[in-house]
Amino acid sequence: MKRIGILSVLLIAGLVGSYLSWTAEEFGHTRAEGEVALFHGAAGDLRQVHWTSDTLDLTLERRTDALGEYTWVTADRLGEVGPEEEGQEEGPRDRISTFKGNAKAEELWSALSPLVGQRELGATSAVALEPLGLLPPEATLQLQRSGGSLELAVGGTTFGDAGRYVALDGKVFLVADSALRPLARGHQMLVERRLHPLKEEEAVRLTLSRGGQALRLVHQHRDDPKRATWALAEDPDRADEAAATWVSKLFRLRVQSYLGQEDPIGTRQPALELKIEGEERPWAVAIYPSPDGESWYARSTWSRGTVRLTQSLAAEVMGDLDGVMPLE
Repeated sequence: MKRIGILSVLLIAGLVGSYLSWTAEEFGHTRAEGEVALFHGAAGDLRQVHWTSDTLDLTLERRTDALGEYTWVTADRLGEVGPEEEGQEEGPRDRISTFKGNAKAEELWSALSPLVGQRELGATSAVALEPLGLLPPEATLQLQRSGGSLELAVGGTTFGDAGRYVALDGKVFLVADSALRPLARGHQMLVERRLHPLKEEEAVRLTLSRGGQALRLVHQHRDDPKRATWALAEDPDRADEAAATWVSKLFRLRVQSYLGQEDPIGTRQPALELKIEGEERPWAVAIYPSPDGESWYARSTWSRGTVRLTQSLAAEVMGDLDGVMPLE
């Protein structure tokens, strides 16, 4: 009987171990020795992420529309509003901003669910918290899913910034800082700067519309960088060098900022409408001048809102438009 009992215990332990291993792999992460799961679940279970520090209140939420699921970010800079990332043009510095999240924002869902600690350092009562940046904490992180939420105290980073200290349920853990660093600078690092998701080499056709006229371009030999060019749809065998140069500039257009509730465009007609087609769905972009003519704005199906464009390149693209599509 004693032997049967021992075998039963071993069998149950093996089944539990197999289940835990299976669920870890199902959620996309097999834990290494010493790792601890702080937040269980698949990336799709996580619905909202909220980061709060002395300088930033940041919320990421999942949204869905006819084009699919995307990440929407609200950032409130609580401290003094300073300059943006190096290399960006000067422009308005709103304290509160809302914007579509970029690829790095999308990656955060899987980076945070499951959230895995590299190792447990001990109980908070037995660890000197102040040197770790946990007394008081440098930030708090709240992860929300349909089944409940989890809140962690976030401390400082280790030497070399590879890891970051967090506290949860009276214990201190070390987690990879790569999962948290984008949140600490989310108002800069998580902004989607593209007007559409296609690279130039991925675009098949491009339709320009303005003043009641339309111009259709096709991308010839796009799989061969040395031969790739753009041509008029009605004359596809003759390369249009002027159009190719202009399209190259068009694909470098970037978003400077999202306008949120502010919308200077109103019901005005766009100066240029674009339909950009790849192998799959098309993307629509409309470009508008500001009321004073000094700036350029855009609306696109990809960005889900009105945006202010990087002005120097936008002015060049719109200034060169007559050379490609003169109004009759």
